[in-house]
Amino acid sequence: MTIEMVADAPTPEISQAEQRALIDGLHKELADAAPFDTEVGPPIGNIAGAVLDVWPDAQAVALQERVRAVIRTNRGDTALQHAGGRLHMSLGYSYDSANSDSLNSRLRAITPRRAPMHVDTLHLLNVRFAIASDTGGWRMTWEPLAEIPLGG
Repeated sequence: MTIEMVADAPTPEISQAEQRALIDGLHKELADAAPFDTEVGPPIGNIAGAVLDVWPDAQAVALQERVRAVIRTNRGDTALQHAGGRLHMSLGYSYDSANSDSLNSRLRAITPRRAPMHVDTLHLLNVRFAIASDTGGWRMTWEPLAEIPLGG
């Protein structure tokens, strides 16, 4: 589940000291954040890919606000460049247009419609988007920068 994105600069343009300050800020802010259980689903196909919405989302939204506060403190308001939308987990991303009926028919056949999810760690990732030469679409890769356990 993506909680938030630091969007003012790609990771290589954020110095090691700035990255360390963000990591330290997240550790401090989340030291008393309790792990929680929620659910994801039902799976749906949309313009961006296949997603599972998070519900109930109150604790996830509270976590998101705490993370946003740390980002604002360390990077400024320009680091948050989108409204965020509904919290969700992505199953896959699309890079071309197609009729989604077949995908949604298969996703609707999945039961049960929701799955439990335990949230106890925040992962800070360096996410990169690149054009995939084999498909002509884009490919996302990521490398871990830090793990921040909720509740210290």
